[in-house]
Amino acid sequence: LLQLPETLQIGITQLQGWQTKLWSYYETFTNLMSFGKKNQKKTDTNALRVKLQNKIQNYKDNIEKVATVLKDNTRTTFVTVCIAEYLSISETQRLLQELNEHKIHTSHIVVNQLIINAPSEQEINQLDTVWNNGEYQFKEKVKDALRLVMARHQIQMKYLNMLRNLEETKCMSIVEIPLLPWEVTGPEKLLQFSDMLTGQNVNINQIRKEEL
Repeated sequence: LLQLPETLQIGITQLQGWQTKLWSYYETFTNLMSFGKKNQKKTDTNALRVKLQNKIQNYKDNIEKVATVLKDNTRTTFVTVCIAEYLSISETQRLLQELNEHKIHTSHIVVNQLIINAPSEQEINQLDTVWNNGEYQFKEKVKDALRLVMARHQIQMKYLNMLRNLEETKCMSIVEIPLLPWEVTGPEKLLQFSDMLTGQNVNINQIRKEEL
């Protein structure tokens, strides 16, 4: 997408440079097929050449307009969305480098599906103290689930810090979006999600209670 305007411009410029040779081939072919209608064929060929040249020039002008809009930071900005994992962060870094290379403005990165308020190992072990009468097997399942959440949180924090320390993100705003217990579908959920994107506090636990 980023290279498309430039690639098309190069292709059209080359096509314009080939026109003389291509039209000479075309005129030779039409002259062979004209059989005594050379003047008429020449007039038709000239009209067709002008029409095609105008179309190519018009197409080139439109491509240049698209390229100009993409590079105009008062009209266009990229918002990069990623998750806090190695592959996604690496791809985001490469994308930011390409955006900078093509002089395309980008100011925000949205990091999605972050686990927040993850328990610590000490808090998990406290279950043995506060949950004396619970079924042992079920309690261990709960502890395993909490350890999984804690482990994923630690991995995410590792790569979120990696993203923050990249040279490409030093002047950018990083928007952290938590992992949600619902799908973002419908007007109400979209509005709640938009509040998170704009930095407004959204009580996820309160919303969950209301839905239950």
